[in-house]
Amino acid sequence: MSNKLNRREMLSCTGCIVALGCSTGLTQAQSPKASKADLGSYCGIYCESCGLYMMSKSQTDPAKVKCLGCKSNKLAPHCQNCPIKACAAAKGIKSCGECKAFPCDKTKKFHSNGKDFALVAEMNCYTLTGLDYKQWLKAQKTRWTCPKCGEFLSNRTEMCPKCGKDIYSLKEEAQAYKRFRKGE
Repeated sequence: MSNKLNRREMLSCTGCIVALGCSTGLTQAQSPKASKADLGSYCGIYCESCGLYMMSKSQTDPAKVKCLGCKSNKLAPHCQNCPIKACAAAKGIKSCGECKAFPCDKTKKFHSNGKDFALVAEMNCYTLTGLDYKQWLKAQKTRWTCPKCGEFLSNRTEMCPKCGKDIYSLKEEAQAYKRFRKGE
């Protein structure tokens, strides 16, 4: 078995084990309101790995900045009227995974839209029911960093654009989570 498969299996199992552990009733961490540097979204997506965020962050022309994360003042159009964002912000929580009502109708609708990023967002929310938010942010930063060259990666990437290393993609992570949910 190759190192690539071992890494994939490890990442896949880690996410599923954390989700399983969290579903057994671990207590949630109390967290203060979001800061400007908070790059986790309310719905469970890690904003810093979003291609739109990454493109915006690198802009020198303010007119070309499209989104600086869902907890910033510069939001992507699809985030501006997000009912999940409005609800979580009103409750003063950093993630729906911290909410006692999770999963709710709003999150169920979004997380079940059939898109890979939504499945991973759901997994992240379940992970956050039992993991400190700051620990989760740190884990996400590591998750989206190339293990070979240290390049930060977009969640749409399947190969590091800098060194060419094949990475554990969002699509693979979503597929692993689907199998976990089915009990496979």
